[in-house]
Amino acid sequence: MSFGLGAAVVALSLAALTIETWRKWGDMILDFGVQLYLPWRISAGSVLFRDVQYLTGGPLSQYYHALLFRVFGVSVLTVVISNLVILFFLAGMIYFYFYRISDAWTATMAGLAFAFVFAFEEYRSLGIFNYVSPYSHEIVHGLVISIVVLALLARWLEEGSLALAFWSGVGGGLVLLTKPEVSLALCLAQASALILCWLARRNIALMRNSALAMAGGMVLMPAAFFVYFVQSEAVGSSLRSVLWPWVAIFRHTTDNDFYRWCLGLSAPTYNLKMILLETAGLAVILGCYARLCRIRASGLMGKILLVLAGLAIGNLSFGFNWDQCGYALPALCLASIGLLLWQARANPVGEVQPWPLLWGVFSLSLLAKLGIYPRIWHYGFVLAMPAFLSAVYFLLWLLPSFLERHGAQSIYFRAMVSLGLLIGFGQLWHESKVSYNQRTAQVGQGSDQILVSRPNYLASGVTMGRVTSWIQANTPPHSTLAVLPDGAMVNFLSRRINPTGYLRWNPVESAAFGQENMEEAFMRSSSQPDYIILLEITINQFGLKPFGEDPLDGLKLKQWIISHYHPVYHDTPPNLTVYEKGLAQEK
Repeated sequence: MSFGLGAAVVALSLAALTIETWRKWGDMILDFGVQLYLPWRISAGSVLFRDVQYLTGGPLSQYYHALLFRVFGVSVLTVVISNLVILFFLAGMIYFYFYRISDAWTATMAGLAFAFVFAFEEYRSLGIFNYVSPYSHEIVHGLVISIVVLALLARWLEEGSLALAFWSGVGGGLVLLTKPEVSLALCLAQASALILCWLARRNIALMRNSALAMAGGMVLMPAAFFVYFVQSEAVGSSLRSVLWPWVAIFRHTTDNDFYRWCLGLSAPTYNLKMILLETAGLAVILGCYARLCRIRASGLMGKILLVLAGLAIGNLSFGFNWDQCGYALPALCLASIGLLLWQARANPVGEVQPWPLLWGVFSLSLLAKLGIYPRIWHYGFVLAMPAFLSAVYFLLWLLPSFLERHGAQSIYFRAMVSLGLLIGFGQLWHESKVSYNQRTAQVGQGSDQILVSRPNYLASGVTMGRVTSWIQANTPPHSTLAVLPDGAMVNFLSRRINPTGYLRWNPVESAAFGQENMEEAFMRSSSQPDYIILLEITINQFGLKPFGEDPLDGLKLKQWIISHYHPVYHDTPPNLTVYEKGLAQEK
């Protein structure tokens, strides 16, 4: 396969998936609405972290989208098109750099893995864990910038250019303004690059100058945001706004079911068992096929063995639950790094390819955020993606090359592994497609139009669409609105401001901002919303009752709302009530 053909296959696959899923992204309640509401308000003059509160990430992504809104207009489509451009750019980088360290077939398989397994993922009927409508743009933007930085670091290791060191530092500073977990993973990759540089060159002056160049570049963009914030806030508040993702870490509460589940601590024995079983099972299968490939059978016997091997791998792949393939990723990622280091012993340090090593360190560091529950879905759509591609690279290039040097026929090994992976890609995409096929109902108009599913486990997007239309038709254009416990998408689609500054209500937000501060914002006369929508939904991830039924989760605020507002609209499912400010008898 040639470079151009492989690139075309990946590009056409992404284009087909884009058409297949067109406007079927996002969620009417969870997260994506916040990703639209914040840049809309910033583009109108609000200051992030002062006028509108945000827990999930730093300022970079929200101000980038605010700039897009100022230039191209406020709409869902503006953000979506930007995300698609970034998506294709990311796929191009993946293909190009894996091609440089392997061949066209491995690069194509890496690109297809990204496209079919991660880019448009919707394994759980939620439209917020994909690259088009992510729950957090910071984690996607941080990932993309980090991969650019890895490429710069690899070139710096080859050329020793201070300019490359400086620009890698600038990229690191940008990532610092996104998500801490991505920034930490990149810092470990940068530290690995410095170690490799020292081992290769032993040049103290180069190390010192390069480290200073990286550090100088890294402070550039945070300093620019600090200058921006300090024009409207005190110095301390401005510094807090720049470094908010890092400040929020110490305000998070991990003492809830959701975080224990995320880290695999809700079922540690089961998760550790699955890691061991899947890793051991994969090792046995790879060992058997490696041994088979050492048998130099020819003629009819060789063809029979090849057919039997293909049937066996096909049967195993079709019977495997690919949702759970993440359990083997830590071992595969470690194996990739280990084999690269082992091979490096036989070569001069300066001849070692730096990019796959840096990618491996970055991949393993990101995967660590998932604890003992490594998975390709949920947060894994970003956190496990680099490790998954490391696994593809190991299985299709590193390991076959190693086997070839020890007398095996690697072409057969690669064929069998490719067959299993392609079956897995197909099964995973089929699972996402089932969810996408349920999205048939239109919400919003024009460039704000999205397609939502009928009633699901959380709520009906159709119901949220109806209440959005009701708000637009029955409330003054400049009236204000809050949706509790979540649902800023209604604010965005109806273009109604939430004057409280707090867009979501859950234990994590309450711990970070203080439940009393959030309650005060709703009760303060200057920021009381004209309308409040209450959703009776249970977000099981936090292990709590529906909003307003627990003292730790809005009971006081709900009681205050009922005593100071009166209902004017009701719909279901879910049980959804719109409250207007003022007592009913006053009307």
